[in-house]
Amino acid sequence: RSSDGSLAITLSALGTGNLWDCQLMARPRGAESWPQVQQLPDEDQKLRMNLNLAHLTGSRRSGFWLEIGVEAKRPLNFTLSLQLQLSGSKDDSATNMLLANVPVSGQLVEARTAKYSFDNDAATQASSLRLRKCFGQVGLQVTSGQAADDLLQDEDLEVMQVSLPSREGGTFEGIATVRRDENMPGSTYEIELIRAQPAEQAISLPESPVLSLSQHQSCLVSACEEGLIFNFAAAAIGISSGWQSEPVLRYRLVAVKTNDPYVHANTTCGLLEAIKHGRAITSAYLKASKSRQLQATLPLNASDLVNESLAVNVLVTLVSADEKQLAAESY
Repeated sequence: RSSDGSLAITLSALGTGNLWDCQLMARPRGAESWPQVQQLPDEDQKLRMNLNLAHLTGSRRSGFWLEIGVEAKRPLNFTLSLQLQLSGSKDDSATNMLLANVPVSGQLVEARTAKYSFDNDAATQASSLRLRKCFGQVGLQVTSGQAADDLLQDEDLEVMQVSLPSREGGTFEGIATVRRDENMPGSTYEIELIRAQPAEQAISLPESPVLSLSQHQSCLVSACEEGLIFNFAAAAIGISSGWQSEPVLRYRLVAVKTNDPYVHANTTCGLLEAIKHGRAITSAYLKASKSRQLQATLPLNASDLVNESLAVNVLVTLVSADEKQLAAESY
């Protein structure tokens, strides 16, 4: 791929960690030293680095592998954000590489499509591509292998998953194309190449992820001015070690209209986007307790239910001591 352009790298600390004793480094793969080093956090307490890709590669213009290093003097939980900007790129090739089990968030504003490349190793476990709609409408098309067979997904689905065909002869490359509805600029999504799932997730969902109306409502559902009471099972913190301070779970009921084409009740990112865009009705936050059964009230009134169908879900977030969101799930 062309190496004309720039790459912005952002290192953020999670929990109560800080970056004052850390280094963010970058170099072309195979280089003996780190020509790019950033040590001082900015005013947002993040380490940021902007790379001129052409400067790193010199006379090579066909692309290269980039190594990124993080050095810390004490245990640190962190996230890395990468934003690629290509200069004058008008070809139709993919500019982003999907790694196994690493979800990638995307947004299509002016552009109609985004392309992602991936390697499918036939010697490993079966692979698939998953696309989650977050806001607006997008579709998925996958071209895999030398046969260039196109695998399409029903765009009416909120979660699209394509099983990648196995090929004799080992690894082959493919292209995943995400295409938005022409009338919905700003559509957002998450795409992920799935192989073996991690043994333990940050949030462990309950065995019975069912949300039910309480039998002790003081009013009829169709005319309840006090809101509706829901019962549901509690989630649990899945990854029990590695946090600098003990995180906590917070719960929130989220209701969205089922006829709103922009929102998606069956994806976690869809609930977060619906809240962000003011298209959701939410309950107050409920902190985790020792009880395995929880109860929350959704502030619905009669006008919310007239000729409307609502989907209600639980949004559970893992939050650090300084109120940073570490993970989110829904059920």
